[in-house]
Amino acid sequence: MAPVDAERRLVTVLYADLVGHTELVTRLDPEDWRALLQQYFAAMVQPIQRYGGTVEKFIGDAIFAVFGVPRAHEDDAARAVRAAVEMREALERLNPTFTQELGVPLGLRIGIATGEAVTPAEAGEDRLVVGDLTTLAERLQRAAPPNGIVLSERTHALVATLVEGELLGPLELKGFLEMQRAALLRRLLPGTQPAGAGLTAPLVNRERELADLLTAGERLRSGQGGIVFLIGEAGLGKSRLAAELRDRLGPGVRFLVGRCHEFTQSISHGVVLELLRVYLEIGELDPPGNARQQLAAALQRLFPTAVEEVQPALEHLLGLDTTAFAERTRGLGPEDVRSDLLRAVTAFWERAAESPTVLLVEDLHWVDAASASILTRLLDLTDRVPLMLLCAFRPERRSLAWDLRVIGERDYPHRYQEIRLGPLSPDETERLAAVLLERLTLPVDLKVSVARRAEGNPLYVEEVVRSLPQQSGVAGVARVPDTLQGVLQARLDALPQPTRRVLQAASVIGRTFPLRLLQVVVEINGDLQAHLSELQRRDFLREVQRIPEPSFAFKHVLLQEAAYQTLLRKERRGLHLRLARTLEEEAGGSGTLALLGHHYRQAEVWDKAFQYAVRAGDAALFLGGMRDALDQYDIALTIAAERPDAAADPALLFRAQLARGEALVFLGQYDDAERHLSALLTRYRAPQAQAQIDRGLGRLRSLQGDLRQARRHLERALRLLEANGDPQERAGAHRDLAHVLEMKRDYAGALDHAGRALTLAEAHALRTQLREVRRILFSIHFYAGDLAQSVRYAEETLTQALEDNDPLAISRSRIDLANVLLYKGDLGEALRQAGEAVELSGRLRLDVPLILAQTTLAQIYVEQGRVDEAAEIIHAVQDLVQRRRLGPRWHAAALRGRALVALARGEWAAAVEHLEKAKAQDERAGIARNLPKIHRLLAEAYLGLEDYPAARTHARAVKRLERGGGSIETPGALRVLGRIARERGTAKRAAALLEESRSLMAPRRGSGEYARTLVELARTAAGMGRREEARRLMEESLAIYRRLEAPPLVEVTEQLAGRLNVKEEGGDGS
Repeated sequence: MAPVDAERRLVTVLYADLVGHTELVTRLDPEDWRALLQQYFAAMVQPIQRYGGTVEKFIGDAIFAVFGVPRAHEDDAARAVRAAVEMREALERLNPTFTQELGVPLGLRIGIATGEAVTPAEAGEDRLVVGDLTTLAERLQRAAPPNGIVLSERTHALVATLVEGELLGPLELKGFLEMQRAALLRRLLPGTQPAGAGLTAPLVNRERELADLLTAGERLRSGQGGIVFLIGEAGLGKSRLAAELRDRLGPGVRFLVGRCHEFTQSISHGVVLELLRVYLEIGELDPPGNARQQLAAALQRLFPTAVEEVQPALEHLLGLDTTAFAERTRGLGPEDVRSDLLRAVTAFWERAAESPTVLLVEDLHWVDAASASILTRLLDLTDRVPLMLLCAFRPERRSLAWDLRVIGERDYPHRYQEIRLGPLSPDETERLAAVLLERLTLPVDLKVSVARRAEGNPLYVEEVVRSLPQQSGVAGVARVPDTLQGVLQARLDALPQPTRRVLQAASVIGRTFPLRLLQVVVEINGDLQAHLSELQRRDFLREVQRIPEPSFAFKHVLLQEAAYQTLLRKERRGLHLRLARTLEEEAGGSGTLALLGHHYRQAEVWDKAFQYAVRAGDAALFLGGMRDALDQYDIALTIAAERPDAAADPALLFRAQLARGEALVFLGQYDDAERHLSALLTRYRAPQAQAQIDRGLGRLRSLQGDLRQARRHLERALRLLEANGDPQERAGAHRDLAHVLEMKRDYAGALDHAGRALTLAEAHALRTQLREVRRILFSIHFYAGDLAQSVRYAEETLTQALEDNDPLAISRSRIDLANVLLYKGDLGEALRQAGEAVELSGRLRLDVPLILAQTTLAQIYVEQGRVDEAAEIIHAVQDLVQRRRLGPRWHAAALRGRALVALARGEWAAAVEHLEKAKAQDERAGIARNLPKIHRLLAEAYLGLEDYPAARTHARAVKRLERGGGSIETPGALRVLGRIARERGTAKRAAALLEESRSLMAPRRGSGEYARTLVELARTAAGMGRREEARRLMEESLAIYRRLEAPPLVEVTEQLAGRLNVKEEGGDGS
């Protein structure tokens, strides 16, 4: 890293100019005017220099000064304001002389602006500040009244507690496109200025938090796993608490640390990779051969008889060997690949944590989505092995870290512990400041000033106090920094120039960096290790590890950011380019690809930045990291849009665009996906491209519930794919079309396309397609009324999903099985399957499976008479549907659930309203398969309202719709028609209809629906005087309700039996 002549830094610029003298000076001899100006300049320069400012130049009678160059002070903005006030006072003292010579006093206008500027790196050089700050200060000066001082918005924010100012309306200043906000200084407020600093701080008021953390550590020692979340804003002591735990646990507990970074949020598995490397003692730049040996040795130790089960996935993840994993997962979809990877990583940590282990994840608020998924799986390990997952993060509710917190608290309350850190109280902050000031033999009475600016942040206090010995205060009195940013810049300026250059170079790599990588980017004279030691001594850096290679970390991310911001853009580009070229020589996985893209992007090498962003997106998509994939594709497409030359490969560009649509569909961002894919369909006219886009649109329309459009796109895709010969694409298109046709109740067409998909899947050993085709066959047979076949396919699908360890497939298969078991009357097993599906879908944030699982669970609860519980679930479903802005299909599902609850409560009018809305939503979506159920429920609702004509109309609609195949809802419709007949006095007709209903439900003997038909038969028999038959039917229905564990229905049925005088013999209803 060659020496440079300039840096970027935060400075405050002051521009002062005399007013009211232009015409008057013409009366004076130039020598006399020069003498007056010399007095004026001497008086003005004194306060500037006294407050640590530097006069850049004199322009006529104007003065241009800068604060923060060559050394930053923690309170440069406040210093500039105080200097301006004293300059105005100095001119008042000079004005008698000016009045004597010119006949009138002179005025002074001053503008002050704070912001980033380019300044010389070395003290002693010409300190020309480059940037628009000088222009802004000059324009603000012009906007000031005579003897006025105008502060820029940023300056005023920094000194707001020190001054009384009058906010000015937005100013239109020459040379600035945007209106500028400013404030007119009225006066300085009385009192001293506080400021700020730092050094290693004792723990203050963290006794309870530390005790809680140590208790969790003792539980870990005894073999109990745990989940501990340290939550607090930056600087409140999360890392310090974790370090205390590490020190006190000692060598008997393995303590591994991984860190998330802001710029790695779109790098799949970033922190997971770091934890693996730390465990395996693999450096990021280790030769692949050495790394592979380390991995093999660890796996042989952990999996002596099953290395091959996890080795391919871990080698792929670590970027050591991708061929074995690619072969293992060939033909699988992204979800299958992702599941295999999750399984391998989870299995690894389960074995690795057989002895007490802590996995500390710092800055979890910056975690990437793929790592978050794996960490979610690791939560479950805390039940089985002595593993503590210790996560430190800021309370950002929209982050993935917060989602992980919700899962931990909800699903693992017996393991979960949350430690929240808040600011210290003023007394505690003063106590902390006093201890630190005393250590540095500084005046302890500064503690109040320190505490006031620190606002309870221990890091702030620490940094404030640390900077004090390196600063000369105004008039020899040490002053406290005004902002943390000023403190950090002040500390950087106190470093020797070569040492500071090392720190700046390290900031380009990241908060944590290996020594070997630092050696690539830094070029200094002397011993690099000596500079690192100095940086550790001054507490900028700390050593993270020495084996397998020395690595260091910035003490806080704010230190890294402050150092990085001082680099010129040209310098940054050069350092990022050097890093990228070094990393490019190393073989790596998706994380390395994304990191390469990041460095090439910062280096502004746009073609390579584009290529690596696409490749990183592909890698994340392949591993199931959809959010990470979307981030990378967005980066790539942004580059392509802004710099078309960077995306010179049209095939690569199309791949990125199509894959972005796939990621959007998977994430449920349907509106965005529709706009994106529709635009692609218009743009790309080649048949193969059109086919791929149509498939994507078909899947999208199906998920949205727009089956008409889904069918159109998929049929078009199949026509275009017939000539392609790609079995995977063709099988998928046939399967998708079969699903659409089944939803439209075209069972013959659905079976035809499912059969074609099955043939292709079997012929080409497409395992994922086989499983998904079986799911479609389950659905077809279920809605066609063939419950035996549907059970068979549901069980086969679940078996394969469990073998594949695919969470998404497992959840869907359990939902399918729960539904068919519900119809058959096996509520116990249906309840278990639905409950597990809800738990799994919720934990993994699979929205659509969660909706389906919850609506199924609500139906089971209704069957058991647990209506209030069902209502709560349906409310959650509706909230999720609205929050995710899902399509009409899902709104209809929520409305059907509300209707079921209303019917169970006897709220007939409300049920009709919900069902009519659901019917409209399904018709809008083109979904026909739900219509029989909606009509049957409408028939029951109108029957409750005693609107017999309407009830009969809807019941007959059910029979008509199911005439072509399937009899799922027809028995219920016949029951309604039987009840209407009985109410109208035609008992024989009623009995015949009800017997037909019972006959059709023979495969569902033992279900709640079957029991309801028996009750209506009993009522009809009792009305016809056949008491014994009625008693027998009531006994049979009560036996079913008892087996279903439905006490409310047992109670109602017993009461009805009593009214009919057909109560079961010898029973008391209990």
